[in-house]
Amino acid sequence: MRINKFLASGGVSSRRYADILIKSGQVQVNGQVITKLGIDVDVQKDIVTVNGKPCVLDNNFIYIALNKPTGYVCTHAQFRGEKSIFKLLPRDYQKLKIAGRLDKESEGLLILSNDGNFIYQLTHPKFKHAKEYEVTLDRSLSRDEITKLKFGVRLAEGSAKADKLKYLGGNKYSLVIHQGWKRQIRRMFEMVGKKIYKLKRVRIEKLLLVNLAIGKYRKVAHTDIADIV
Repeated sequence: MRINKFLASGGVSSRRYADILIKSGQVQVNGQVITKLGIDVDVQKDIVTVNGKPCVLDNNFIYIALNKPTGYVCTHAQFRGEKSIFKLLPRDYQKLKIAGRLDKESEGLLILSNDGNFIYQLTHPKFKHAKEYEVTLDRSLSRDEITKLKFGVRLAEGSAKADKLKYLGGNKYSLVIHQGWKRQIRRMFEMVGKKIYKLKRVRIEKLLLVNLAIGKYRKVAHTDIADIV
């Protein structure tokens, strides 16, 4: 197995950050520091450590779907006056990582897991895994504004576009994107002069937010979410 995939599968980091750890000399294989990318390790025999701490493959991966309420933040950190989504989960799930955060004012589907490689592939834009949202605006979109969102509006990170945009009635729309930049959807609609009153994520790739009450969670299989190996 490639060393960066091994580190990701062991929950150390994403593959991309694993490469940074390797190049900076923080990874050892059988006691020897390695800085070369792309080497293979024998998962049955080799001992891999990061800054002296062993990395062991965890085949008991957990995948959790959570229906996030508004007013909760997606962080492990404890801030006075803030409610973390981890308050909604039992102690055994407190160290899970979030696959694509939602801001405090947003609600809907979150995926949490201890599978670092899965999270990396699910969230990185290059893999183009779809995220679907229901967006309620202050005013309905004009044809010109819809066109701008479909062709892409310029944000600091680059061009952000709606892969799909469907009118649901009133001032409500269904929006699908494959990126996931910080507060991306709110900033996209600000670029066409619209304010979001309600933002709810209803799907991540194959997994729909159905039959899951607000503030509740359930275990799911990774194949229910996306076809990632």
